[in-house]
Amino acid sequence: MSRKPFIATRELVVFPGVVTPIFIGRQSSLASLEEALDKFENKLILSTQKDANVEDPKLPEDVYETGVLVHVIQTVKMPNGTVKVLVEAKHRVLIGEFSERNGVQFTEYQEIFPKPIEESKAEALKRKVIDEFSNYAKTTQKILPDVIYNIKEIRNIDKVFDLICTNLMIATTVKQELLEILDVEERAYRILSILEK
Repeated sequence: MSRKPFIATRELVVFPGVVTPIFIGRQSSLASLEEALDKFENKLILSTQKDANVEDPKLPEDVYETGVLVHVIQTVKMPNGTVKVLVEAKHRVLIGEFSERNGVQFTEYQEIFPKPIEESKAEALKRKVIDEFSNYAKTTQKILPDVIYNIKEIRNIDKVFDLICTNLMIATTVKQELLEILDVEERAYRILSILEK
């Protein structure tokens, strides 16, 4: 198991391979961010709070066990005192023991990887999911054409699905469920069922 500084996010599930802005305002989160930048080569662990209204989440019970290892690309201090942080998620992780040192929250974690899928099956599923997502984008008109273009250019099926999951307008709990599904085929069918609704 490895150990990194930890931040709990509210109403935000970050998927691997996607660059995501997060806003940090809580003292404990700012301390973790600083620690990550100073001593952990800009890397930290994020996991989503089960209830966004909890101001001071208790660890581990108030956050999900599956999170992501992220790399901090950029930080910008906002006028209201919060910090806007651009992160790129690297891998899904399973979160272990939490600890605190000098006001910084740390967690142990283990990287977890998707279950591979046969090439022929992957291609067919990828096409089907991308087609459904393109229809969804046309219907909602909330997704930039660039996103569709980019998705079509990506070879790796897992990356395609993670990018699609990021762009779905669905509840945080459903996004978390998608993050937790390691079986790529199962995730494809779950995405399709969400898109069909």
